[in-house]
Amino acid sequence: MVMDIVWFVSGLKSKIIKKVQICLVVSVCLLTLDRFNIVIAADEEPTAEETRKLHGSSHVMVFGGNGFIGAETVVKLTSEGYVVAIVNRGNWYWDSATRVKPLVTHLMCDRNIDLLQCDPFVKYIDQVKYFDFVVDFSSYNRHQLEFAVRALIGKVGLYIYISTDSVYEVCTSKRHTGKTVETDAVRPVSSIQQNTLNQLDNYGHRKLQGEEVLRWYRESGGFPYVFLRLPDVIGPRDSTQRWWFYQLWIRTFDAIGTPLHVPSHLSKLPLSFVHVEDVAKVVLEVAQAGEKVYDQAFNVAFDETPTLVHLIKDMSTAMGLKSILFDSASLGNKLNLFPSVKRGAIDNTKIKEFLSWRPMTWKEAVGKTTDFYEEVMQLDTFPQELYELINKFTSVAVLIQDSKLTKFVQRVVDFYGPQMNDYMQSSDFDDTLPKDYLMTGIKARQEL
Repeated sequence: MVMDIVWFVSGLKSKIIKKVQICLVVSVCLLTLDRFNIVIAADEEPTAEETRKLHGSSHVMVFGGNGFIGAETVVKLTSEGYVVAIVNRGNWYWDSATRVKPLVTHLMCDRNIDLLQCDPFVKYIDQVKYFDFVVDFSSYNRHQLEFAVRALIGKVGLYIYISTDSVYEVCTSKRHTGKTVETDAVRPVSSIQQNTLNQLDNYGHRKLQGEEVLRWYRESGGFPYVFLRLPDVIGPRDSTQRWWFYQLWIRTFDAIGTPLHVPSHLSKLPLSFVHVEDVAKVVLEVAQAGEKVYDQAFNVAFDETPTLVHLIKDMSTAMGLKSILFDSASLGNKLNLFPSVKRGAIDNTKIKEFLSWRPMTWKEAVGKTTDFYEEVMQLDTFPQELYELINKFTSVAVLIQDSKLTKFVQRVVDFYGPQMNDYMQSSDFDDTLPKDYLMTGIKARQEL
């Protein structure tokens, strides 16, 4: 009997000691988690990822989403069943107020201010808790990326950063003769050379800073990323209006007496472009590709690499014009809206090795883009954008002199219809715009 009591007391003591040890370990873990502001649920509640899988909803956050490329991507994502929230300042371009806004949750925030100070954003991420992926169209400096990373720690499966081929402009010269590849994005060792290149292309510098922030965060244990480096993007609803501007120039060049400008250094330079629909498709495929694309950079572009001369000729063919005149003198007082980089074409081989994505053909892209803007001119469906185009075109002194305005107006009205008279009142032309107005901020305005 005594021995039974001893064994019982001894066993009870052992159980108490084990429980105390477990409590101590749990306490230390909780203190550690608290130290790093990591919260765990009590009573074995399901994690955010488990909850997402349980309810079958896939949440996506898009920074931007209201501009040229972002709106097209949001339409694609929502058509695939994703629950999308977009973060921007509340500007709606072209028809995005009716085409995009009804499909999404709109969080109005200024990216230049810490996102954790934006109440709609904070409330939403507290509610949703986890996003399958983020697509960032609107980060233009490292601070905006840092704000996003800090706000979304532990809440993101994959961060898709929309970068640019302009990052190569601030890197060392490539040591090969082929098209630019992803591994060419290496900054010079010399800080002096870095500063020189950064001043020549500040946009490329700031976008590369964004890549560097995400790479550093990943190396510190953060969420995976993918960089999509885009060349000049073409397609419907382009906020820069560059392609549309060229169409108007092609349509009226003989009336205004101004041939298409092609600076001599661009006459034979291969260029890269991509269609906005292809960007939306590749975002979706990257998001669904899984770990094989994690922490990768991809050039996204057509297979074809036309010169500026070929671009203008192909555009004129799509418009039904058989001949076009060029002025190929040195740059001087000439105007060219493409390209936005100086190092030529980029290589899209890598992304086609990783994914089944394939871009549409150059011919198809030219046809789609040209048809859209021709229709806008004829149907008067986007009056604000059309007025802006006419105002820009007639404000560029190197294109059209006052003596040619009457012929310009007559050509446009004769071809596109009498409704164009509403946009052709010479008294409405804004001659106060700077002559470099079209080129000012073109890169930054491509996606707002």
